[in-house]
Amino acid sequence: MKTLKTLTLMLLALMISTVAVFAASDDYDIRSVEVNDVDLNGATFDVERGEVLNIEVLIDGLNDVDDVRVKAEIDGYEHGDVEDRTSLFEVEAGKVYKKTLNLVVPNDIDASEDYTLKIKVSDKNNEEEFNVSLHIDEQRHNLGVFDVIVSPNRVEAGRPVFITALIENLGSKKEENVKVTASIPELGVVASGYVGELVTSLQEDAGTGDDDEEDSQLIDLTLRIPEDAESGNYNVVITVEFNRGQDVVTTTETISVDGVEKSNTETLISIDASSKDVKYGEESTYKLMIANIGTVRGIYSVEVVGTDLWATSRVEPAFITVDPDATGEAKVYLSAKKDAETGTHAFVVKVKEGKNIVSEMTLNANVVERNLLGGLRSALTAIFIVLVVVLVVLGIILAFKKMGSDSFDEEVMEPSITEGQTYYYYPRN
Repeated sequence: MKTLKTLTLMLLALMISTVAVFAASDDYDIRSVEVNDVDLNGATFDVERGEVLNIEVLIDGLNDVDDVRVKAEIDGYEHGDVEDRTSLFEVEAGKVYKKTLNLVVPNDIDASEDYTLKIKVSDKNNEEEFNVSLHIDEQRHNLGVFDVIVSPNRVEAGRPVFITALIENLGSKKEENVKVTASIPELGVVASGYVGELVTSLQEDAGTGDDDEEDSQLIDLTLRIPEDAESGNYNVVITVEFNRGQDVVTTTETISVDGVEKSNTETLISIDASSKDVKYGEESTYKLMIANIGTVRGIYSVEVVGTDLWATSRVEPAFITVDPDATGEAKVYLSAKKDAETGTHAFVVKVKEGKNIVSEMTLNANVVERNLLGGLRSALTAIFIVLVVVLVVLGIILAFKKMGSDSFDEEVMEPSITEGQTYYYYPRN
């Protein structure tokens, strides 16, 4: 008898579950349900993975009641709840209420199967339910980033970050030449790679492909954090391009960078001229004024870029220390190379505070031919001076020689007579 009673209750419950609308409240009634602007009443609605369901529910108020809520849920998803609900509202007799809810069909929900979309209107004591049958299919082309591992998630500036991403095929078509890119847009670093063929889950389960073909693959990418990166949190963006670049999916992770501290200085840079004539063998000077309008002392350096092929450059001083509300000065010296082409040449002057670039200016130099006449005049003047010096030196040498010769003659003509010696004179025959 007990068994018969149990079977009767089970049969009754089964009969109730096959009815689309449950009228368990005397205070309100579900007039209609639309999914993506389709009025559903006993029909099966076909949707795809990843699709957004816009659900509109019309409710008739039969009596006054407080604290009413509408809830929509896809029943049967094994990895969590797929639901949306409204805030509490009041129902008054004779009025019609429209409530809108949104659900996203999970990308990893089992496809090619039927599910139940449950619409419930409830209060503290009663509820009204409307069930919609859903048939969920795979999208034709659909890839997903199942998981991303970023190691380390806290890194020093100048060090690498290693990224491992698991890409899976959630569509109904085999995918080839899938491009995966990892980037940190704020730091300007990018790395890309490709995964091989990704079969569908149905193909893998059926074993219709090669033994090494799978519906998911791992890819490893490396990003190097710039040495001058500032400390802070940055987004690592993983982008997957497939279907010949027609489809893209992205996901984002976060890393923390220990880098250079953001400067508390505020700097103004001025230069005396943006263009000057530059000659071979002569230096032209560009003078920079550095004003520190911040609250802490700044130590600056100046770098010249882009002159290697046509000029030599130097900067003095190498470092400029500027106190708050003070100014400093640096000079850039340029000299054209002997084989430099005449005309305008551009170069860049970078002013740095530590590793941070506080100003980057593009300047011009007009390479002109050296004045040959002036150079010849200078050369002749130098030669004349050298000749004068040589003549003076020769005159001094000759004077000394003459003085030495006169002394020698006097000694020969007038020899001194030493006591104790006798000298004889022999006349010529």
